[in-house]
Amino acid sequence: MRFLSCEKAWFVLPMYPVCGLVLGLLNPLFVKWAEQQGVPKPGVATAISVNILLPALAVGLAVGYPRVWTALVGAVALMAGFALGLAVMHPPAVPVGVADVLGSVKPVMVLACVGYAVLGVVAALVTRIVTRSAGRPSHTGPGND
Repeated sequence: MRFLSCEKAWFVLPMYPVCGLVLGLLNPLFVKWAEQQGVPKPGVATAISVNILLPALAVGLAVGYPRVWTALVGAVALMAGFALGLAVMHPPAVPVGVADVLGSVKPVMVLACVGYAVLGVVAALVTRIVTRSAGRPSHTGPGND
């Protein structure tokens, strides 16, 4: 019987929300950078984060710790951290409650989260196949998903 290795879990699992939070907090700097580059549209910096940086993080973390459930939960944690970072850096004019915050989640953010989950799961599965076929010890044993 083989047991699930936890050598990277303590490091990788918290990285999902932390990386999302950091990108959300850095969003105003990305906006300033885009303005300095002469980009005319205001949402380009956030679009770069949502469409390029966050998916790259989801794939990178899934390759570093190739577990399907970690990739699924991590995608939600990544988006939650990003949304929290955006909320901290761009606070609303009036005080809001939890229901208002949940209601402000746009459908595109939910779809992006699903996309991160799909990318993470595919990356985790491909990583597991490649490590097994290369003759290196796999990250998991039979039945340890």
